[in-house]
Amino acid sequence: MRVESLSLQNFRNYERLTLSCPDFLNVFIGQNAQGKTNLLETMIVLATGRSLRAARDAEMVRWGAEEAHVSADIARELGPVRIEMRLRAGVGKRVLVNGNPLRRLADLFGYLNVVSFTPDDLQLVKGSPSYRRQFLDYEIAQVSPAYRDHLVRYNRVLKQRNSLLRAIADGEASPAALEPWEPQLVEHGSRVIVKRAEMIASLSPLASEIHRRITQGSERLTLEYRPFFLAEDEPVEEGLQDLDHIRLRFVEKLHRLRRAEIQRGTSLVGPQRDDVLFKVNGVDARIFGSQGQQRTTVLSCKLAEIRYMEEQVGEPPVLLLDDVMSELDASRRSFLVGEVQDRVQTFITSAYAGDLGESLLARARLFHIRQGQVYTPG
Repeated sequence: MRVESLSLQNFRNYERLTLSCPDFLNVFIGQNAQGKTNLLETMIVLATGRSLRAARDAEMVRWGAEEAHVSADIARELGPVRIEMRLRAGVGKRVLVNGNPLRRLADLFGYLNVVSFTPDDLQLVKGSPSYRRQFLDYEIAQVSPAYRDHLVRYNRVLKQRNSLLRAIADGEASPAALEPWEPQLVEHGSRVIVKRAEMIASLSPLASEIHRRITQGSERLTLEYRPFFLAEDEPVEEGLQDLDHIRLRFVEKLHRLRRAEIQRGTSLVGPQRDDVLFKVNGVDARIFGSQGQQRTTVLSCKLAEIRYMEEQVGEPPVLLLDDVMSELDASRRSFLVGEVQDRVQTFITSAYAGDLGESLLARARLFHIRQGQVYTPG
């Protein structure tokens, strides 16, 4: 899978740009606030329909413009794909794939698969559980239409249930009003949990093998999925991939916490409270891992994401590395590039070429970015 060309019009700080980029390794050099990250954001938006940086579409439209247009031509083993998207504040997105409009934005997933790695991803280990849940959702949604559907449905039911819980807490509704929503909450939530458990079961050995090679066998990494119903000191149980078992645990927790939920006016059960533990040599890396161990863990997981996605869809995704190379030491940078070179199309942004090393630059197609303009050397 490769992005062969990229076009932007009135997107962020780009008035108009058409970029040819069929090479496997593409490097963009530029100072901060010149538009490096905006280029990578374009590919994420075309892949998933949403930005990891913008809460509203209007934030992605160039100041003074009414709408933005972005598009990409993608080479895939099953044939070429062209994705076109129009973003207009207050109207939403209009998406065409190979000239055909998509009925739902969720149908966009799967045409372009991406794995992104930014300095914020270093929070994956030491940050809040929300980072880790986003990691799960972002990865699985790109390869599983069923997961996307259940997650969307679950979040819709959860929103309605939280609204009811607030009304009950305020004396404006009866607890009996919750009952019609709970079968849907349990069904969609349980299917989300099962798929997350399956993903971690697949990802953990991949990340462990990569981590072992980075550390030359001195450390062992394991990933542990912690659904909401497990107590902090409760060992991981068998059956996390058994749908009936998960439904049962869900209902048990729902009944046990009903009174507390009504008192607080919010849902205390469900996959929105799941977490993932990263253990190095059996110890929680979030609490006891050194900064170096935490960074090696994140790098291992990102490279494992690529392998997982390749196993799921049959070809590697596009890798986006946004100002992350300066966060890694020379040995980790070298390992990262060695894992993906000539196999995974990679886009790298950096403020300084010196952060990348001469050997990487010698193999890359180099671009310079200045005030929303892209130049090639010479």
